[in-house]
Amino acid sequence: MSMNITRLFPYYKSALWGGDKLVENYGKTPSFSPLAESWELSAIKGKESFVGTLPLSALGSEQTGGAVSDLGFFPMLVKFIDAALDLSVQVHPDDEYARAHENSLGKTECWYVVEARAGAGIYLGLKRDCTEEEIAAAVRNGSVLSLLSFVPVAAGDAFFVPAGVPHAIGKGCLICEIQQSSDVTYRLYDYDRVGADGKKRELHIDKALSAMSHGAFDLCANRFHPKEGEEYARSKYFACFVAKSGEEYKFERSFCCVTAVEGEGTLNGEKISRGDSFFVPAGEKFCISGAVKALCAYVPDKEKP
Repeated sequence: MSMNITRLFPYYKSALWGGDKLVENYGKTPSFSPLAESWELSAIKGKESFVGTLPLSALGSEQTGGAVSDLGFFPMLVKFIDAALDLSVQVHPDDEYARAHENSLGKTECWYVVEARAGAGIYLGLKRDCTEEEIAAAVRNGSVLSLLSFVPVAAGDAFFVPAGVPHAIGKGCLICEIQQSSDVTYRLYDYDRVGADGKKRELHIDKALSAMSHGAFDLCANRFHPKEGEEYARSKYFACFVAKSGEEYKFERSFCCVTAVEGEGTLNGEKISRGDSFFVPAGEKFCISGAVKALCAYVPDKEKP
């Protein structure tokens, strides 16, 4: 079955920290409010996005490409996150830990800051080496944020977040996240907040402490401000870059997810505006033009460096 470039229709997710920006400014149409996340490209069972009228999992190797077939599973998830309030301090496991404890892949991710209010920022990684006991004590007494690096952010900043690194997206950030296809999150600290049911949200302190890196995180090596045409993150499961206007791209062995984060332009002559995402089948040429900033994510080919 051949396929043309096709619009993606997201899975929507609510959370107490979500906001209204994705609805008001990015064309999202959930049936609830607030909207926390819009999963533009997802093959997670029960949380799938659609490629036109087809669930993502219905696509075959002809569309997704040989790099995906080599892995034997769909490896990537792309989402928008609207943090009207602070997200919890959390840790994602690596593949080895996630397979052993969750029957899942781990979760390495990359954040691209689409919008940020004045003073908004993220917590990313430990400032210094810490023992597990020290971190556990800080969780108990509510001081864990003091162990993490706070980074003020602005639109256009990007961060690579390896599995195991403790982190929290701060209020006022709207982020496009490209990550492994995994929904495993361990909450380490949640400000003693209560959910809609009036109960404190579940924490996963023991697993978070076991899965996390205890060493100081190198922020400089994992923070970027990518320019047009520049790849800004690469892992075994995904690579991402900012499209260069007028440049022609083609990935023989992988699909590409194109997500507009700013402005308006065309994708192979068809209109694309901020908030839109499109699925480009493997081997399909595409070109993005106009006053639009688009992030492109694909699966790297292990046969090539």
